[in-house]
Amino acid sequence: MKNLPGNRKFEKSMAKEWNHVMIADENISYHGGLEQEAIRTMRYTAGMELERIKQLLR
Repeated sequence: MKNLPGNRKFEKSMAKEWNHVMIADENISYHGGLEQEAIRTMRYTAGMELERIKQLLR
């Protein structure tokens, strides 16, 4: 009976839960972005290493 929709306390707790979900989602996408950036950096570094090896072989 307490947690029926229309109950102010219940609505507030649901809003708080939803807020946590949204924040978690933002954090996940932020970390996903960081991983993408790390992958790009690795690829770039690998490319530079390859160029250096090519230069040495000439």
